[in-house]
Amino acid sequence: MPISRRSSQGASYRAVEGHTARPFTACRKRRTARKLLAESSSATLGAANPPAIRSPIIARQTRGKSAMRMELPGLQRLTEHQLDAAVDSLTTAFQVDPSTQLLLNAQRPSLARVRAFYRFTMRVALRHGHVFAAGDRAQGVCAWLPPEHVDVSAWMFLRAGGVRLGLDVDLGIYARLLRYEGYAARMHARHAPFPHWYLFTIGVARDHQGQGLSGRLLRPAMAFLDRHGQHSYLETHSERNITFYQKYGYQVAEVGRLPGTGAPHWCMLRRPQG
Repeated sequence: MPISRRSSQGASYRAVEGHTARPFTACRKRRTARKLLAESSSATLGAANPPAIRSPIIARQTRGKSAMRMELPGLQRLTEHQLDAAVDSLTTAFQVDPSTQLLLNAQRPSLARVRAFYRFTMRVALRHGHVFAAGDRAQGVCAWLPPEHVDVSAWMFLRAGGVRLGLDVDLGIYARLLRYEGYAARMHARHAPFPHWYLFTIGVARDHQGQGLSGRLLRPAMAFLDRHGQHSYLETHSERNITFYQKYGYQVAEVGRLPGTGAPHWCMLRRPQG
């Protein structure tokens, strides 16, 4: 999923001051979940068989497990009970991010719709990754997905509230997620086919941007990755973020254009250092 700042999925990544393929596993529950999602999407698209591609929340399986618990000194590990403050920060961070505009089908989507989308995104991250905050009220937030959960199945998508997402945003969200993430997934698979950590999202509340919170979120994460010899991957849609990420060792792997908007889509890769 984005830093405004899903990294995407995340963050997507979004913007720095405010910032997701392979076939699904053939288990009955996942096939059923995938069918439900496809039916919701096709009803919106008018297509009988929409493509089976991932969303910030639906993705390919990555081989290789880390089984590592991410510990980031100086940051607060968030739980679902602390979700509201983190969602509020991401909402203001990403309200006018290109990926948010695309996924919510509006140049300036309402705060209520943006909040519903990022609440869902954070529930996915809390279930399958590691979420941290900086600031006394979680003004800065980052979410990481470990190698074993870089991609989330359709079943996981639904368990995190995927059905409710359509009610809170609009039913067209399913088709737009599939379209966006199908594009992002192909780039992701090309440049990170090996086990890696995915910066699912990183964002700073709009009125706290420019105060160094993004750096506070990234520095301990980079130390963790280097200590364990781990690669990492992110996406961003803001050119001003490129230099920022390069300071932390990320390099641009490819630049594309978001489908339907022409907005730039950068994917960046970082190899372990030291």
